[in-house]
Amino acid sequence: MQIVIPLLAAVFALVAAIGLCFGLFWTFNNKASPWVGWSLVTLLCLAALALTLVVPSPFQYYVASRAGVISTLAGMGSKAVVLAFLLVSAVGAVLAVIQRMSHNSGKAVHHFDNWALIFWASLLSIIGASLLSALFGIVKVRPWSGDFRKILYFPAALIMVWHFRDVLTVGLLQRGFLILANFCALVSLALLPVASIAVTVPGTEYLPGFNSRLSGVLGTPTTTGFIAASAVLLYIFSPEIKSRARIFWILLNLATLILAQSKASLAALFALFFVGLLIRPNGTVSQRAVAMCAIGLGLCAMPFFLMDASSRLSNSAAQEVATFSGRMQIWQITLDAWKNNPIFGFGPLLWGPDFRRDYAPPHLFNLVGMAHNQFVHTLGESGVIGLLALLFHISVVGWLSFDVRKQDGGVSMLLWIFIIIRCMTEAPFLNHTISANGVVLLLLYRHLFLKEKKVGLKIVTECRRPEMNAPTKVII
Repeated sequence: MQIVIPLLAAVFALVAAIGLCFGLFWTFNNKASPWVGWSLVTLLCLAALALTLVVPSPFQYYVASRAGVISTLAGMGSKAVVLAFLLVSAVGAVLAVIQRMSHNSGKAVHHFDNWALIFWASLLSIIGASLLSALFGIVKVRPWSGDFRKILYFPAALIMVWHFRDVLTVGLLQRGFLILANFCALVSLALLPVASIAVTVPGTEYLPGFNSRLSGVLGTPTTTGFIAASAVLLYIFSPEIKSRARIFWILLNLATLILAQSKASLAALFALFFVGLLIRPNGTVSQRAVAMCAIGLGLCAMPFFLMDASSRLSNSAAQEVATFSGRMQIWQITLDAWKNNPIFGFGPLLWGPDFRRDYAPPHLFNLVGMAHNQFVHTLGESGVIGLLALLFHISVVGWLSFDVRKQDGGVSMLLWIFIIIRCMTEAPFLNHTISANGVVLLLLYRHLFLKEKKVGLKIVTECRRPEMNAPTKVII
């Protein structure tokens, strides 16, 4: 009986997903009323909800909790992405049943990581769409065509929708992020003189006379520095931002970055400043903003170079730099846990309370909640499968960022490189809530989606323009 119920639930979910695929194809091809499509979408959500009640698993977030997913993706005008989401619902149901059956049979396996789900669902989406196209001609998907390219957006789309939580919208995301970053910087700096205990945490004295690291409204000093550096990048390189107070906000966020003493964000911003000048077209950068940022970055770097080199080699600061602030020990603990299950990893409870009790030393029990390296964390959480999925996703997003660099002035590439750098010391792809990491990822995906639509409209306009301007032939 324990096996029959999950099997029946899986059959029910698969039949519902297949029926909804054809229903949505029917709707998108104008062969039925749109109400039919949305009714079928509602049915899918109910079916997925019923499935998760019978087979509880981490996949409930993918197949049940996003009632507005289809409408969000459909609003972007991509049939292939909608198809991919429906297929991933079916794949999630099957994996959930396999997982439950493994537990019931006594051969428990750890949870599949979300990256493994995204990886296999992306491949199955491409294969499934191609087969449907060949057999029925319902969806025309040709290799390396426009529709095929949109399927590659699926991993980004799924992560983006995951983070939305029905609060953010694509159009207001960038402006809302900058307002949030500026507000947090103002509050943190304003409270610094009168309530330093509330907004600072103990840290190494990199700045003379300031032996604490500035925290903030968003969280830790590392997060505060990451948000501030991202805001500086957008203010300098995004062509959409035309604020008269741009220089003021740049200096404000630079001050926040300096006091937060986030070494990785500071180094990344310094490098990306010059990378941005190389990949952007000439004449599209605010010269005043560039000058002010260069001065600010120079001031950021001065305390590090003015400190005596010999003393740095003998104090705790040198030890922090050599061990990545103690992260190497965390990486080694994660890798030791991964070796117990190289294929699937430890599971989503990596660095949870049970993991810390069994693997972590006492001094790390209440301080560490992740592996502080995205690649090591994914490997430990979901094994080789999850790491391949992560590399697949990052590669696709990087390729798309490079492809639209001329349309967005290189902003997508800069954000992508910044996130990759952050992956070395943090885990920005963890999908748990609306966090600073998630918001910056959304900024990158927002640029990719909007530029994709603009490029498509531009191509259509240029194709139609010769016909509109063609001379009229008069037959006598």
